[in-house]
Amino acid sequence: MFIPRHIHLLVIPQAALILWLAWPWKELALTGLATYLLLGLHYEWVHYLAHIPWCPNSSYYQRRVREHRYHHFRNENYWWGVSMGLGDRVLGTAPPVEDVGRSGTTSTLGL
Repeated sequence: MFIPRHIHLLVIPQAALILWLAWPWKELALTGLATYLLLGLHYEWVHYLAHIPWCPNSSYYQRRVREHRYHHFRNENYWWGVSMGLGDRVLGTAPPVEDVGRSGTTSTLGL
């Protein structure tokens, strides 16, 4: 699992509170919770794919895996989006790979 376990311990009570507060709109609250959980599973899946040698034959997943590997092995200051790249495009953290030099701290993070 790539999402730290303590995050799940924080999310479960928050989700229960949201469901309790939004119970009159339970369909909307449950849809939101299901969407949140599915996005979390998608994040875990893409992150897992980026750390194993196999990748589905899909241009979407190949791009997500490639960009996440750039983040780990080229420069840790770019390509933050694991399962979605829109944020990187909006924030300018997904430049063309040839425009970004290799970071000297990618493997050690300066530690």
